[in-house]
Amino acid sequence: MEGAASGDGAAPPARMTTVSRHYFGGSASEGHHDLRVDIVENIQEDYGMFVWPCSIILAEYVWQQRSRFSGSRVVELGAGTSLPGLVAAKVGAHVTLTDIAQNTEVLNNIRRICALNKVNCTVWFQDLRGETGMNRYSICILTLFLELMCFTIQQILTISSQQ
Repeated sequence: MEGAASGDGAAPPARMTTVSRHYFGGSASEGHHDLRVDIVENIQEDYGMFVWPCSIILAEYVWQQRSRFSGSRVVELGAGTSLPGLVAAKVGAHVTLTDIAQNTEVLNNIRRICALNKVNCTVWFQDLRGETGMNRYSICILTLFLELMCFTIQQILTISSQQ
């Protein structure tokens, strides 16, 4: 039975995944775009394994500001599926994608997505506060922080509209 523990040491069942396609430039459609990024997502919405709504917004921002990102050193903290960082890499940035060290499934998925999109990003899971930490990057993408801010603003607006 799927998900049941067994004493035979068998691996857990494979997760159900899909590949989502994200288009930028042109009419941003399958037939007319300047850039495409493919993301492997977990259908079961594991925390770091699906594209958050703010990631799409951030990725579009990176695309619109691509001249600013090109040639920059960029770190995406809490990258998860890494959409903004991958767009930055595709427009010429030197990108480091990070997530928590304990979640090897997410880190392995980041590597898989980089290979799928033919980009050479550094995948990192160390503490960013050390001697070689944040001071080596010119741009920092905070996906998780932006998502939490958007959620908070949405909640405030909902409460305000009900009063």
